[in-house]
Amino acid sequence: MRMAVTIVVCTALSVVLATGTLAHVRLAPVGLAGQISPRPNVSGTGDLRFIELKKAAAGESITGQVGVTIQGVQIRGNRRIPTDHIRSKLQTKVGDPISLTTVSRDIRALYSLGFFDDVQFETESASGGTIIVFSVKEKPLVHAVEYKGVHSATINEIQQTLRQTQKGLTPESSYSLAKATETAEVLKAILAAKGYLEATVGIATRPVPPNAVDVVFVVDEGARQ
Repeated sequence: MRMAVTIVVCTALSVVLATGTLAHVRLAPVGLAGQISPRPNVSGTGDLRFIELKKAAAGESITGQVGVTIQGVQIRGNRRIPTDHIRSKLQTKVGDPISLTTVSRDIRALYSLGFFDDVQFETESASGGTIIVFSVKEKPLVHAVEYKGVHSATINEIQQTLRQTQKGLTPESSYSLAKATETAEVLKAILAAKGYLEATVGIATRPVPPNAVDVVFVVDEGARQ
């Protein structure tokens, strides 16, 4: 029998999607708002279409400056990820001429690290050249993982399965919907093995200032078959 792949969130305004699409809901302090994460994919890197938009924006920023000497490269917006680590992934170097190809490659490289929700690029004028600025927005850290509505499996069993499969979210890791989806699928597989073939799993996040989230998996096990 084919296992149902329906994800629900038990809120007053439920989000119900079928055929394998996961609903992601952010739990705000004063209410609930459904959302689909705009740019994740299974590899944890930025959506290629979005990166192409960044490439176009970089092109507009560089227009008229190609060949101008780079006087400095700055990183802004990072809190947890060391600047030196980010800089080590860049091919844009001081003393080189500005290159759209290199900047585009650098934007892709920063997204591929899996640490950032957004990467912006801009230039600033400087005496004798131009300063290149990469502004990043870090993904929130996973503060805690909670499981609601699970009665047929223990938390230890779930955590052990996640460790064995090397999938899913762990506290203090960067949050991504792709990783949350992995956790939900592992949870569904555990329940299916116990006879709950139509179990549904909801994924929700609760903000934890300054830049973290609690991730809540809301489960309806359904009838055992």
